[in-house]
Amino acid sequence: MSNLITTSDFSFTNSFKQFLIIPCFNRKSVTLGCLKHLWDLGLFSRFGVILVDDGSTDGTAEAVAQEFPTVEILHGTGDLYWTGAIELGMRTAFSRGVSCVVWLNDDTVVAAGAVEAVVARAEGIGGVVSGQGQIVNQAGKETTYFPLYYRGAYDLKKVPVNFEQEEVSVDSCRGNLVAVSHRVVETIGYPDGAGIPHVAGDSDYGLRASKAGLPVRVLTGALVSELCVVPPIEQSWLLSSTPITALWKSVFQKRNGFYLPMVFVYHTRHWGIAGLAFVMFRYAKLFAFSCLRIFPHSLRIKFFTKLSKSVN
Repeated sequence: MSNLITTSDFSFTNSFKQFLIIPCFNRKSVTLGCLKHLWDLGLFSRFGVILVDDGSTDGTAEAVAQEFPTVEILHGTGDLYWTGAIELGMRTAFSRGVSCVVWLNDDTVVAAGAVEAVVARAEGIGGVVSGQGQIVNQAGKETTYFPLYYRGAYDLKKVPVNFEQEEVSVDSCRGNLVAVSHRVVETIGYPDGAGIPHVAGDSDYGLRASKAGLPVRVLTGALVSELCVVPPIEQSWLLSSTPITALWKSVFQKRNGFYLPMVFVYHTRHWGIAGLAFVMFRYAKLFAFSCLRIFPHSLRIKFFTKLSKSVN
């Protein structure tokens, strides 16, 4: 991994066979809060923890080293992004002979027992097992659950969760809380940090696993709550208050879902010609909506709400 600068001075002297891999970048309080929650759940005594700090400038690594000295810290230059950070953490962990790793985003809160559940199941079936993601609004009165992911004709098909099923077979999953067994890496290798650096790195890996015949599952009872959520109106190309120039600049930004090289690799890898047609349609749609952005924001809200499509 050419983006690696150095590891921390932490010596790998324990015998953990499963590791949590947590990517982070410039949100110190969020990262520390995540680690404290894991500590409170007693997970530090059961799992090794690798934090992949991708060039944070806000003192995240220093604060973590001081407050959680048993956390191993890997340092990137700022070019790893989510997928590259996960790849680096996985390569580091599996090079030491571990049996399973867990992807865990630092802006999530896992329920008690959720990590243990996905790990046990991933090792039991030799596959990829995700927890069930949810978003609880600020008032705490409504919960939105992440849908299940299946391979559609030209993109992922999202299906509502049926909580009567404790375990659901899927084609892919979100990366908030995911256990990956050693068998998966032996079969398909590691996440593609170079081709799909950030957005879609998780779903790409899940699709690769299911295509290879490996089991990919969601445990609906292993809940994980996402903290940092984009307001729904800002997910819309047409209704967003984000300047249209910023949207087009995102086509060249690796961290963004519009990043053209990522979109091309992801959709052609999994859907071929149909995926390429979808990519062309997606950017044509963005251009059309850009033209409609000449209308004031208030008028767009009033007249175009039904027309607008969610980015995700």
